[in-house]
Amino acid sequence: MKVNNSNENAYYGIDGVKSEGFEFEADGEINDNWSINFGIANFEAKSQGKKVNTKNSRTTSNLFIKYEKDKWKAGTGLSYKSKFYDGTGVNYIAQDEIVLVNAMLGYEIDKNIGIQANIENIFDKKYYEGIGSNSMNYGNPRKATLTLRYSF
Repeated sequence: MKVNNSNENAYYGIDGVKSEGFEFEADGEINDNWSINFGIANFEAKSQGKKVNTKNSRTTSNLFIKYEKDKWKAGTGLSYKSKFYDGTGVNYIAQDEIVLVNAMLGYEIDKNIGIQANIENIFDKKYYEGIGSNSMNYGNPRKATLTLRYSF
């Protein structure tokens, strides 16, 4: 596949790559009020002992805990990405591991109407979502949303 009619490939194959990993997710209720969601994924890709596909985090994980009582619900969560990098020497760039904190608060006004506030990246951490010579993308800054839901 060519990019923008250039000679640069969007991807390329490497002979002898061995990729191994795992993924685990658990989602459930601790009791009538508390619920938890936890997930983790990890992979390693190497060819002849050298890491390949280093532009992606090797380990990602999420943890979210929610409390519900009567018409209220509140939750908080963590999102983790391990270090990833690209290039060597003067062209080396890396995103160190990062943990983002998120939270939500909701209220059920009645059986048909609910309102919920969410805040993502509470501490407004600056980080790269993608790296590379043509793909330096910052991750989302702190973001707040307010949702009003009506169902009929």
